[in-house]
Amino acid sequence: MPTVKTAVSIPEDLFRRLEEIAGQRCTSRSKILAEALADYVTRIDGEELTRRFNEALATMTEEEHEEDRRILRAFGRMFAETLEPEEW
Repeated sequence: MPTVKTAVSIPEDLFRRLEEIAGQRCTSRSKILAEALADYVTRIDGEELTRRFNEALATMTEEEHEEDRRILRAFGRMFAETLEPEEW
């Protein structure tokens, strides 16, 4: 994957800790920062997805909620039928 160089400013104590961690893990500061940023972006994307899901749920009618419940109950029954009694 292509990379792009960028400059960021971080507090000195955080930079020192970053250097410590990079040394302990025998990896680069850039790799640690890229992984941390990827985790952060994933979390933000998840929060956005949750927000949209909650908005959709808030606009559902009671009939739509009941239909969802019926589907989930049917799925649960189908799943339970695939399990052996000791797996319950």
